[in-house]
Amino acid sequence: TESWQEGYIFAVEIHRLLRAGLDIVDRIHLLEIACAMQVLRSLGVQTSRITNREFKVPWPGYRLAVSAPADDRPDIRRLSQVSVKTMEKQIYQSLRSHHVTLPEDAEDQRKILNQADKSYGGKLFIGLSKRIGLMIPKMGPGARFVLNEKILRFLVVTSVPLGGRYTLDTFKHILENRHGLVLDADGLDRAGQWMNGIGLYLPADTDQWLQHMLEAAGFLIQLSDSCALVSNPAEDTEKEV
Repeated sequence: TESWQEGYIFAVEIHRLLRAGLDIVDRIHLLEIACAMQVLRSLGVQTSRITNREFKVPWPGYRLAVSAPADDRPDIRRLSQVSVKTMEKQIYQSLRSHHVTLPEDAEDQRKILNQADKSYGGKLFIGLSKRIGLMIPKMGPGARFVLNEKILRFLVVTSVPLGGRYTLDTFKHILENRHGLVLDADGLDRAGQWMNGIGLYLPADTDQWLQHMLEAAGFLIQLSDSCALVSNPAEDTEKEV
C-alpha cells in the first residue's frame, strides 16, 4: 500500500519502453536500466518514509546531486560525493530503526544487519549504481553521481512522450520528481538543503554539460540561447496512423 506510487511510475516506464520503436538489443539494455533504476528509487523512497529528517523534501523524498562525467568543478564534485554518503547513511539508519524487528542476541543482530546492508541496503544501492554507470569511480574513494549515454537515453525515452518534445526545464523537473536526480543550480541547491543545509553559489549555466550530452545524442533542439527542447525520437508503435 505504501509503494504504489513508485510502482506506478515503473509501470509507465516499462510500458513506454515496450511501445517504443527500438531495436531489440537496445530495448533489452534500456529495460535493464529501468529495472536497476526502479530498485534505486524504491530504496530511496522507502528510506525517506522511515527516516526522520530535519528538512522535509517533496516526492521522492531524496535528492541525488548529479555532476558532469568529467567535472572539474570541486564544489559540485564535492556536493555530489556528499549526496552519495547521505543516501548511504540514511539507508543504513532506516535499517536500524525501530520499525525493524531483530533478535535479542547482539551477535545475531550484527550478522542480520550486515547482511541487510549488503543485500538490501546501502551496499546494494552503491553497487547497483556503479554497475549501470550512475556512479563513478567503480573503485576507490570519491564516488559521485553522473550520467552516461545509456542512462540518458533511458531517461529521455521514458520521460518524454514517444515522438514528442518537452522543454529542457520540464525534462529536468521530471527527472527530479521521478528519480530524485538534480542537475542544475536550483536543483543542486535543493539537494544541498536535503543534505542538512549545505549551500553553494552556483552559476546559471551549471547544467551546460547536460545540454551538450543531449545535443551529442541527438535529443536536443536549441531554439534560442534561453530555450531548448528535449526530443524523444523513438516512434510509438501503437499509435494509430
